[in-house]
Amino acid sequence: MDAKFFGSGGGAGLPTGSAGFIGRSVLTSASANFTTGANTTRIVIRGVGGGGGGGGVTGVTNSAAGGGGGSGGYVEKQFTVVASTAYAYTCGAAGTAGSNAGGNGGNGGDSTFVVGATTVTAKGGSGGTGMTSGTTIAFAAGGAGGAVSTNGDLNGAGMPGGPGFRQAAGFLVGGEGGSSAFGGGGIARVSALTGADGAAYGAGGSGAFAISGSGSVAGGAGVQGCWIVDEYAT
Repeated sequence: MDAKFFGSGGGAGLPTGSAGFIGRSVLTSASANFTTGANTTRIVIRGVGGGGGGGGVTGVTNSAAGGGGGSGGYVEKQFTVVASTAYAYTCGAAGTAGSNAGGNGGNGGDSTFVVGATTVTAKGGSGGTGMTSGTTIAFAAGGAGGAVSTNGDLNGAGMPGGPGFRQAAGFLVGGEGGSSAFGGGGIARVSALTGADGAAYGAGGSGAFAISGSGSVAGGAGVQGCWIVDEYAT
């Protein structure tokens, strides 16, 4: 649910012609419009793409460790805008957790914000690779971080998820989820557990972990993208 916080300058009641910070909105809807305030002439947007999900594992017999999902890319942009005008945006979907059949995590979606002819895009992170149970050396790749964002004043890529690694039946570690610009990814599993979900907007989920037939478990889910919009009167 989107949220709006007014600044000390008076927010919606800022007198016409006054300059300064009006307020901040946190946008989390999948697809919607953001409408500027009656006195807004400039906005600064910051956003991340959705984080990828962690890989799941089969573990009815033996052991397995999934790779973590990558985080979404980050972007910042300043725009001159028209007061009381709607601007379209999307928040990238969260990458789904890899299934307990050794499934790969889902990819996070792209976040976009459109002003006039310019579409600012923060790219989603990729899902981590799943693993099936065994006793020999195996590697489950972490998901790639979101590619470098586009059309921002500052364009950043996401952080890759960590790999899941099994050296032997009793020696393995799950991959951590990639952290986003807004906070941490799911923590790496080192005991029999489902993967941990990402902890902040745009973060990746961690890979699942099964040891010595502890059971098949799913990876952790990524977290959706978001936009933070600061409004100013100039």
